[in-house]
Amino acid sequence: MQEEEFARISVSETDDVVVLKFKDEQVVDEDHIRELGEELKRLVTERPGIKLVVNFEGVKLLASAALGKFITLKKRVSEVQGSMLLCCLGEEIKENLEITRLDTYFDTCETEQEAIERLKGQ
Repeated sequence: MQEEEFARISVSETDDVVVLKFKDEQVVDEDHIRELGEELKRLVTERPGIKLVVNFEGVKLLASAALGKFITLKKRVSEVQGSMLLCCLGEEIKENLEITRLDTYFDTCETEQEAIERLKGQ
């Protein structure tokens, strides 16, 4: 995969699985969230059948508006017949997902390696 430059995320590929990580510890600024949404859309749009791991390691704070971007991302991944897993969720992010009941909407793994292994088999 050709490496792309993104302002809010870093992207790598392992065993045909795309791994997304965040460059910011806090995803709360409105402009950054909008930019993040655009980058997520660009990431998925040109990759039919994408196997995507969203790694939250290092993210300390996530605004509820950012959660909306991940709901949209999951829908886009489904539209291109892809798969998506979240991993390395900190306690605060786990709690936010539980409060919003999104913990039942998103599939999660404890570690990045576990997520990659699960998606490799698909």
